[in-house]
Amino acid sequence: MKKFKFQYESVLRMRLAKEDLAKREYAVALEQQAEAERKLQGYYDSIQDARANANETVIRTGNSGFAGQVDEFIKGTLIRIEHQKHNIERLQSITQQKHSEYMEKYRDRKAMEKLKEKQERDYIKSASKKQVKALEDGVLARYATREES
Repeated sequence: MKKFKFQYESVLRMRLAKEDLAKREYAVALEQQAEAERKLQGYYDSIQDARANANETVIRTGNSGFAGQVDEFIKGTLIRIEHQKHNIERLQSITQQKHSEYMEKYRDRKAMEKLKEKQERDYIKSASKKQVKALEDGVLARYATREES
């Protein structure tokens, strides 16, 4: 029996390559989003640290001028936080877009693989029918030659 050869194998390989590329782009977008969220969390942590250090310094030294500097730092950090939130929203939309592109490529590849599996099953079924028919013809031919003798 001849081996099954899928006529669209090159198309399947191309779709697999496109899916892999989309998957990598999605992973990069996810990592960029996660990095932006870590940066945002770092801003919040720096505000908490600044407040804790300011309270400790004011209690220890009694100098309230340092608290004004901390307030300015916090105001600047809050502005950075707002910018970072907008950046995260932009990255989230990019990530969603990359995910939908990846899922589309995944579905395309899966459809092609299902077609390949169906054609392979049909080929095997057809080949086994041909094989059975050839065996039956051989048996009938032998039987016919025995009756003629």
